[in-house]
Amino acid sequence: MTQDAQLAAVETLERRLLTHATRKSREELNALLAEEFVEFASSGRVWSKDEIVRELLESPIFDIEIDSVRVRHVGDDAVLMTYRSWRVGEEDTATSLRTSIWQQRNNEWRLIFHQGTKAQP
Repeated sequence: MTQDAQLAAVETLERRLLTHATRKSREELNALLAEEFVEFASSGRVWSKDEIVRELLESPIFDIEIDSVRVRHVGDDAVLMTYRSWRVGEEDTATSLRTSIWQQRNNEWRLIFHQGTKAQP
């Protein structure tokens, strides 16, 4: 797989994580998140894989839009994706800046780290 194809694959996986179908599927979430996954949420909370899977399965899910996407290699088997996100249909919805680190293991990409930071209005 070319480097461009790897970057496109990671972007596709990240976008898949933002869909209702994936966020409500324990199987999908477990397939995409590495066992050691950690998230630093825009709320300031730190989430483990088990905690974020449970939270997503139990909480209402909103449509999420993204833009300003940038995807680049940060190592032979690691990709950094950054973007801006916001919830669709909510008044006064906060915009967040997002960072994800994906690592390729056994020819499969797994999300190992994610951070959300509230963006300035």
